[in-house]
Amino acid sequence: MSSPYKTFAIKTFGCKVNFADSSMITQGLIEYGLSYVDINEIADIYIINTCSVTENADKKANQFIKSLNKKSPLSKIIITGCYAQLNAEKISKQKGVDLVIGMEDKLNVEKYLLESLSNNNIIRENIDRTKEFKISYSLSERTRSFLKIQDGCDYSCSYCTIPYARGKSRSGTIDRVLNKTNLILDSGIKEIVLSGINVGDFGSNDEDLYMLLLELEKLNKLHRYRISSIEPNLLNDDIINIFSNSKKALPHFHIPLQSGS
Repeated sequence: MSSPYKTFAIKTFGCKVNFADSSMITQGLIEYGLSYVDINEIADIYIINTCSVTENADKKANQFIKSLNKKSPLSKIIITGCYAQLNAEKISKQKGVDLVIGMEDKLNVEKYLLESLSNNNIIRENIDRTKEFKISYSLSERTRSFLKIQDGCDYSCSYCTIPYARGKSRSGTIDRVLNKTNLILDSGIKEIVLSGINVGDFGSNDEDLYMLLLELEKLNKLHRYRISSIEPNLLNDDIINIFSNSKKALPHFHIPLQSGS
């Protein structure tokens, strides 16, 4: 590798899906030849995987960028995630930001380390056109892994920016999810957290979340699994019955209620 950069650190804001994506970014950069260091250390490159669910989330990212630039003004700063997708032009003008990568290419940061970092580029596609889904998972915790099985959302709630930041709902096939699950279990992790922007909407080609859960129940190496969160209209009796009778499924649902009105 002829890259002048040797070390990187990554900061993650937001949901469990972002943590899974950050883990894949980390793996990609290590395979590229960079060494991972803690976010509190001085690094050649800092990557900030942002959230933009609320205005406060944007402020946290902006404040963190300022603190990094003050601490290590010679380091390169790359911004990705939802904030990068929604407000690329704005964030690219912030002092210290060298590269903004939208949602489509966030798992391919290493592709842009040489040319793009010297040109203050914005790399962002129209996420509405994205049909490809890339499964990601975290391996940073010793006992459990956040496994992203779905991304995007087809709902158009007036208060929510998620469809604009992450695009339309899409997910992997059951076979692909099981393959990744087995890779995770082979690493020694015992618990899987099924994660996504709208997990209950998982599935395509006559597959759905219930069918995936049935297959997970068959995995001998899997000790525990849970759903990170699920919309109330997508939680049905079949899923509830599996969790009621399973020895693997943890009997807990996080059901978001956006309004009690």
